[in-house]
Amino acid sequence: MKLDNSPLRPTEHEARAALERFLGASDFALRPYPGGLRSNVYEATKGDGSRLVLRMGHGDTREHLKGSVHWASQLLPLDIPLPRILHAELSGPLPYTIMSHIDGRHLGDAYRSLGAHGRKKIALQVAQLQGAVSHLPLGVAFGHGLSADDPRLHSTWPAFLESQLVRSRERIAQQGVFNPSVVDRAQRVLQPLEDYLASILPTPFLSDTTLRNVLVGSSGLMGVVGVDSVCFGDPVLVLALTQMSCLASGRSTDYVAHWAHEWSLSTRHRAALDAYTALFCVGAMAGMAMPPNGGSGGAEPTQAKRLEAILRSLAGS
Repeated sequence: MKLDNSPLRPTEHEARAALERFLGASDFALRPYPGGLRSNVYEATKGDGSRLVLRMGHGDTREHLKGSVHWASQLLPLDIPLPRILHAELSGPLPYTIMSHIDGRHLGDAYRSLGAHGRKKIALQVAQLQGAVSHLPLGVAFGHGLSADDPRLHSTWPAFLESQLVRSRERIAQQGVFNPSVVDRAQRVLQPLEDYLASILPTPFLSDTTLRNVLVGSSGLMGVVGVDSVCFGDPVLVLALTQMSCLASGRSTDYVAHWAHEWSLSTRHRAALDAYTALFCVGAMAGMAMPPNGGSGGAEPTQAKRLEAILRSLAGS
């Protein structure tokens, strides 16, 4: 991919200037949100206490911002609680969107304090939200699409899953923490499901309503953020990613169990749930880097052992 000459990360100065142009005023406080994966995110609090959110990227994240605008236009009419896009400037060197603010905490931050009853309530709400997303038209291909006709989509669901395993194998080989043969174990769990996987239709669902991007409050689900793409395929995949997030962080999986019950998962679906979780486990392994200079990182060895134990429980040795 050809890179733009724009900076890799826009600065707070540029974020403030974009908001001043939109508001026609400068009397607001600006606070950065940590951890934006593809863009810088800022919360602006105006003098009257109302808040806006600005998301600013660069040349290589332009398509993701375009995807967020496109899917907001498709999902908001279905009453999916996304932020409203108030303004978008996608053609300049630093593309950005300005959105309404949704109150709430990320589910992962609130998970334990919610208690079992609170987690059950939110699991049912998210399961129903995904049901509403499925009212979008079926896709024409499979995988994560910034639009329904994204050329990066795959011709079949098994081809999409294989692409995820290939990427994990390549990254594991580069990182040097695990043996790339762990990917073979995840592939073996998928093999008995060949007929099931071949039967999957390109059903639309949100692939990242896990422990992040789901905002919750005292009344339950408040909203969903960070939607750049829609996934077309088996919605059980998002449940597996959620299960993997819980297992990797040592959280209770009661949330996953309530969601699975709401969806009335069959024995076949539950086998797919565990197989997809194994796929995400090797994906998590692929994200672990060897400590610098061959040293032993603090939490890294512990997490590596946890991931190995999770994969063993799902896929054997």
